[in-house]
Amino acid sequence: MGGISCSYLRQEPIQPAGRHSEEMAMAREMVQALRQRGPEAQRTTVFGHVIFGHARFNNTGFNGGDQPICNEDQSVAVVCDGEIYNHRELRRELIGKGHTFQTDTDIEVIVHLYEEMGGELFSRLNGMFALVLHDRKKNIVLVGRDRLGEKPLVYWQSAEKMLFASELKVLLLHPDIPRKLNDDALALYFNSLYVPAPHTIVADVHELLPAHYLLITGETLTPVQYWQPELAVNWNMHEQEAIESFLSLFEQAVAARIGTNEQLGVFLSGGIDSSAVTAFASQYHRGRLQSFCVGMRDGADERPFARTVADLYQTDHQEVCVTDRVEDVVVKVCAYFDEPFGDSSAIPTYLAAREAGRHVRAVLTGDGADELFAGYNYYFDQRYLFNSRVVSKVVRETDTFCMQKLGRTCADRLYSRKGHDRSWSNWYGMRSMLDDETVAALLGRPFTAPSTFFSTSGWLNFHDQDPLTVAFSHDLQFFLPGDLLKKVDMASKKASLQCRNPFLDHRLVEFAMTIPPHLKLRNRETKYLLKQALQAYLPSEVLFRQKQGFGAPVETWLKNQLRELVQDSLAKGCRAEQYLDRTAMDDLLVRFYEQGATDYRLCFGLWMLLMFELWLVNHWHTV
Repeated sequence: MGGISCSYLRQEPIQPAGRHSEEMAMAREMVQALRQRGPEAQRTTVFGHVIFGHARFNNTGFNGGDQPICNEDQSVAVVCDGEIYNHRELRRELIGKGHTFQTDTDIEVIVHLYEEMGGELFSRLNGMFALVLHDRKKNIVLVGRDRLGEKPLVYWQSAEKMLFASELKVLLLHPDIPRKLNDDALALYFNSLYVPAPHTIVADVHELLPAHYLLITGETLTPVQYWQPELAVNWNMHEQEAIESFLSLFEQAVAARIGTNEQLGVFLSGGIDSSAVTAFASQYHRGRLQSFCVGMRDGADERPFARTVADLYQTDHQEVCVTDRVEDVVVKVCAYFDEPFGDSSAIPTYLAAREAGRHVRAVLTGDGADELFAGYNYYFDQRYLFNSRVVSKVVRETDTFCMQKLGRTCADRLYSRKGHDRSWSNWYGMRSMLDDETVAALLGRPFTAPSTFFSTSGWLNFHDQDPLTVAFSHDLQFFLPGDLLKKVDMASKKASLQCRNPFLDHRLVEFAMTIPPHLKLRNRETKYLLKQALQAYLPSEVLFRQKQGFGAPVETWLKNQLRELVQDSLAKGCRAEQYLDRTAMDDLLVRFYEQGATDYRLCFGLWMLLMFELWLVNHWHTV
């Protein structure tokens, strides 16, 4: 695991000491830029038509972790960022078929699976991964990414070559890549806080979609989706059946991610998701599990709740209240992120990863539970969404009255199972940060509307179109990989830490999408099913407390600690003016600082402007 950067020449093998010496020098520079992903070693290897670059990160305890790893006759090689959780079962199966293993690493199963199955190998992997494999006898390259998008992979191609890397800023070191921003991606960024795959902020550079691989044979590139589950709600599922299935699958997912690593911790916020992971991980981890909780001086402090869970499961608990100068941390984190990124929780996520990285090499997280089990309050807007606004209002008010008088809702079965026009448009509006009019004013030139992209670019097959399934569909395909997993990957790698996400085990994800929405939201409770399932594991003060989230006090920061940074960075003559309309930028600044507008979307609009300018300074106008 670690980071990867590879060059593929379509028509001829690499000649490192001859005509391709400059390509070799560039490959060495690119892999060095990945040293925070792989601090142990950075190496390049010539193999057929490919220069493999791999930055190694050791946290599994396996021997023989240098990459690329080859098959028995050295005809197939692979580099991989990530972990394969079912490698032991696969290894036993492959040895039974006559394969010989040279290392005890999890990654070696990939080359032998390729010999057996070709591109079908991806369907057998349970893990998080981004990989590049080369069969030099057949001049075939496979480039693949895990099902949910936990590990990133970007690529660029020309008629003569292709480049692949874990991070966009690594590709930008290569002189062949044209320096042109992607206007559609810029519009998506200001709409959504992030740039969703397959876009990147750079024109002609693409991010590989989750659950896909590229089959490359010389000049031909074929994208293949290898995970295509039929995601259909089982409307007849009973609560106890759902609880039992969840507990079994979740236990398996946590156990698979414990591995053999003694240096393992857990991000423990005191919320239900991380607390559930802690409860189950403590049963399987050999030795005392380490847990980490970060409180921010100006933000929510959940340390007392985390302490309750840590005491219950006797973890080696570490607490820290961050006192760093906010402006210093913001500049440092922005310098590492490879694209403009507007989710402010990247700051506390990095601080938590930095603290954990001082003690362990890998942590378990609770990411994904909110999107799978309805953990956000604004899912209630979807739950009460009918094609008629009058009906929506009546049903919502009926439930509110019943909760006040009876202590429970009465309209759980009054849910619109059929799709209607408002299902998607309401959720798009919920997930949009700046509206289309504001984005158009900022860019001042034509672009594809974000609504068009999100309504046409889904890649998973959701059978149902009820309002909540529409919301879960959007979040699983766009928000989760583009925002949350991007944030966790980049913030943790800045701290040279590996994060594992039990809730994102694909078997658990497939099951979660079959659970009827009325078992996820009930009695005005988010994560109703999850809370019922975990009552034997967690105290009620953790299960039923109000969700706080892991955000940052952006408005406070912008008006105080970051005000000078904003004014200096976005002053007239700043780099952002080359791509955005100055009048529209000034309008956001004036409305926030002088007119005192309190709309949180305006606040994040200004935050996104700052992040864009800092990205230009760090990664665009330096090349």
